[in-house]
Amino acid sequence: MSQGTDLDKWLDSLSADIDEWEAKTGRTFLGGILTSQQRGWLERYFDKHNHKMAGIRTITSALAIVLSTIILYKVW
Repeated sequence: MSQGTDLDKWLDSLSADIDEWEAKTGRTFLGGILTSQQRGWLERYFDKHNHKMAGIRTITSALAIVLSTIILYKVW
């Protein structure tokens, strides 16, 4: 068997175990750990603007490469 098939079987088994546990106990897995109400305002702000920050990070990195290339060209 390929590794992907084994991984799929393992994940299906884990998911079934979690479903069984939730049905048996009446609780939810990770019971509320990942809710946004428990996060601070700053973390919620960063989560909301994550894609914008990633875009800015990409643009500034590209700008740094371009400027570094220009500076290297002028120094030589």
